[in-house]
Amino acid sequence: MIPSLSGYGYDVLRAVEGTAAVTTGHAVTVVSVVRTAHAALAATGQDLADLDVAFVGLGSIGASSLELLLSSAARPPRRVLLCDVRGSAPRLTQLARRLREHGLVEPGVAYAYARAVAEAGGQGQRRSSRITMRG
Repeated sequence: MIPSLSGYGYDVLRAVEGTAAVTTGHAVTVVSVVRTAHAALAATGQDLADLDVAFVGLGSIGASSLELLLSSAARPPRRVLLCDVRGSAPRLTQLARRLREHGLVEPGVAYAYARAVAEAGGQGQRRSSRITMRG
């Protein structure tokens, strides 16, 4: 099922008479992303706590993957960069705050960075903004 076209499954539930179990499959995707990250860390002998980690694309799957990865880590990464499209800075700021409040990152290490590449006359045009979260 395509979540964005079905209201995350709620449109299907409203259209079906009786009860139905509906899933977007996001949970399986999130677990797969995190298991892949753990496998990459193990294969390279890296410790998440020694790394600067960037998450690019923080929609429902990206944000959930980030939270699961951080909640399953013994220690948080040295620094976390949150990256998404232009205009997402308020949402990324809120996510960074939530990560700090839940103890998933140390104070001062979560950064919100929004970047978009817009097509203008066939040429890519870059626009960016950066918000640094402190303590």
